[in-house]
Amino acid sequence: MHYSPVLYTSYFTAFILLAINPGVIATPAGGTPTSSSANATCTSFFLVPYTADLVAVCDFNDPDGTPQNHDARIHLDNCIGQDNGVLIPGSGFLDIPSNPCQNITFDDVQFALQGACKSIAGTFVVTSLPLSNIVSNSGGNLTC
Repeated sequence: MHYSPVLYTSYFTAFILLAINPGVIATPAGGTPTSSSANATCTSFFLVPYTADLVAVCDFNDPDGTPQNHDARIHLDNCIGQDNGVLIPGSGFLDIPSNPCQNITFDDVQFALQGACKSIAGTFVVTSLPLSNIVSNSGGNLTC
């Protein structure tokens, strides 16, 4: 069986995060994990082509505490904005007709959204925004 190096990197990153902070996947009495950075509790990330939808397989605990996982999706335009060509936390990075972003990609090693967004001056700015403090896994759902 062949495993991709990206998958190993995701597992290694999750292991390191858990080793440093074992409380990152805390489970309250209700059975669902508290919010945590999605890169620590989700795997197999990909950006759906021609959209701003990030998809992943995310861990959660069912009400009796049994670990589960399922596919989760988030529309990143609800989490990310842009200011003069630079991606920032916020919303609407795709909704600015005069300052569009293009060539948007997801770097799963850096856990970052990358692309080129048009500045007010009309030039395209190559930009990258780490998502570790923006996208969370909340009970198996991707949130921002």
